[in-house]
This record gives sequence, C-alpha cells and structure tokens, in this order.
Amino acid sequence: MRKGLTIGMIVGGIALMVISYFGLTAPWGAESVANSEPRLQFAPLVFVLGVMMAFGSALVYEMLPDRDED
Repeated sequence: MRKGLTIGMIVGGIALMVISYFGLTAPWGAESVANSEPRLQFAPLVFVLGVMMAFGSALVYEMLPDRDED
C-alpha cells in the first residue's frame, strides 16, 4: 500500500507542476511584458504545492508501516 501511495503522490506532484507551469502560467508567445500576466493568478502556488507533494511522498513512504511478509 505504501509503495502505491508513494508513487501516486510523486505522479500527482509532477502532474501539478507540469500543469501549472505549462497550462496556467503566462501565454506562450507574449510579445511584451504587459501581455505576460498568468492565466491563473496563483499558478506559482500550484507549482509549489506540486513540489511539496512530490517531496512529501518520502514522508509517506517512511511513516506508513511496511506489510509483514512471512
């Protein structure tokens, strides 16, 4: 269970980072700085949450008990 949850958190965190970086930030091909406003005002926060989620997966892996295999 902990291996699947850890992998899920890593994939989810990377997905948040990619989506917020490429999908929610400033439009590509903006001709000037005035046109480079992000599509979503808190896109950097979503990116940071993705980083925290990916790094937090290590905590989940270490904190959850391992299944006893006899």
